[in-house]
Amino acid sequence: MRHIRALLDAGLPTVVIARLLDCVHDDGDRLVPTACPGMVDNLRREQRRIAATIDRLQSSHQVLDGMLTAALRSPAGQGEPAS
Repeated sequence: MRHIRALLDAGLPTVVIARLLDCVHDDGDRLVPTACPGMVDNLRREQRRIAATIDRLQSSHQVLDGMLTAALRSPAGQGEPAS
C-alpha cells in the first residue's frame, strides 16, 4: 500500500502504477526503483505530461490574473465581494 501511495503522490495515474509497482521496493524509509523494462520511459513520459499540465495551468492563471485585474479596474468591479 505504501508503494501505491508514493506513486500516486508522484502524480502517476493508476494505469502506470500497475505497470511499475513491481519495480519499486522499500529500502528502509524510502522507496527505491529498480531497473525494470520501460521504467525510465514511463517515468519520463509522465514527467512530460505533468510538465505540460503545469504549463497549461500557469497560462490559465495568467489569463485569470489579467481578467481579475481588468475587472477590479472597471467601475462595476470596485464593489464586488471577494471570493
